[in-house]
Amino acid sequence: MAATLLKLSNDLEGRDKLTKLCQYSTRALAYWILTADPKSPLGQQLSALFKASQAARKAFRVGKSFNYPAKITATLENKKGLVPYQRNLQLVQDIGMGTFFVFDNAAFFGASKVLNVDAGEAAKRGGYFWFCANVAGFILAYEALKTETDKETELHNALAAGTADGSLTPEAATNLLSEIDATQTARWKKTLALLKTTCDLIVSSNTAGVRLPERILGSKLNDGIVGVVGCVSASVVLYNCVHK
Repeated sequence: MAATLLKLSNDLEGRDKLTKLCQYSTRALAYWILTADPKSPLGQQLSALFKASQAARKAFRVGKSFNYPAKITATLENKKGLVPYQRNLQLVQDIGMGTFFVFDNAAFFGASKVLNVDAGEAAKRGGYFWFCANVAGFILAYEALKTETDKETELHNALAAGTADGSLTPEAATNLLSEIDATQTARWKKTLALLKTTCDLIVSSNTAGVRLPERILGSKLNDGIVGVVGCVSASVVLYNCVHK
């Protein structure tokens, strides 16, 4: 456990997601405690810790938007060999995340009184782009998972058919089993990617600018729900950091 925490604390993404886990867990706990007792000192302390960790994470993200011009260029050049509509979705995701970080940085400097920027308005505008990026990311993640699932099904069918008619040599069977193992590993990674993107999509749909649950259900998702979903998203990234 200590070695795992040390590994995460020495990784920039790991430190950010540890802070995110703190942010969303305290958000959920504060909501539940203060709902039961609005005057609870513990609830107020957790609420303060949530706000502090939320602000602290913004410092981690200063300048992160500078990573995205290169990503956008790579997508335009289609170095991944995506079909046109997938490339367009990747562009939406890249541009959306890059622009989100621009507004997120603006909100940070506005709240710090470094720039004459309305932090609330910047955060609201950033929420739009984060949501759009997550919609595109969700579609891409779903299709990537479906591709791996279909591939695994085909391999299992080939193994079953070859075994049934006796045409499968021991060497071919071993190769098929190796391919199935590799595909299952890839499918697991794609499943985690879809889970994370789904969680981020839920959280971003609840931001001040988007308010999708409020528009559909009549009220925003409460902090208890958002907190749990955010913790799941952070946990997926932390798991990937440990097992990369």
